[in-house]
Amino acid sequence: MIIYAERLLNVVRALRESPLPQAFTMVSFVWWSGNQHPCGTPACALGHYAARADLQGAFIVNRTFGYMCSTNRELSTCANSMGHFDLTEREHFELFGTDGCGQARTTEQAARYIEAFVDRKYPGYRQAAQQAAEQASAEQVAECVPERVPELVPA
Repeated sequence: MIIYAERLLNVVRALRESPLPQAFTMVSFVWWSGNQHPCGTPACALGHYAARADLQGAFIVNRTFGYMCSTNRELSTCANSMGHFDLTEREHFELFGTDGCGQARTTEQAARYIEAFVDRKYPGYRQAAQQAAEQASAEQVAECVPERVPELVPA
């Protein structure tokens, strides 16, 4: 369960860190300019995620032809991403269909929609993850700060 929530939140991260947010569209994996070949900029929410090898290793975007495939170079299907995110078919199209993410028109709208989806599917997960991250950060800081600073003794 946790891995699937993390994967969806990595989609959110990819959207928020978009190199070209104005190219966002849920209509295709990569952005097309008229009848030209795609420029390779991710377009939809799933395309943003697939373009980020640092966030996942399951998908790649074929920037020449504008489609997404799994890393074994097979054309990706709905079933691939459903399994990757543990989604039903209805959930998959709710998030990644051409009208996905509540008909999002911007990367931020899509990111907020996916966060709300994670909150519905995995209640309390994001809050628990945030608390765990804050606790880990506090512990890391505590390790760096000495309990008492020795007084300086003149030589």
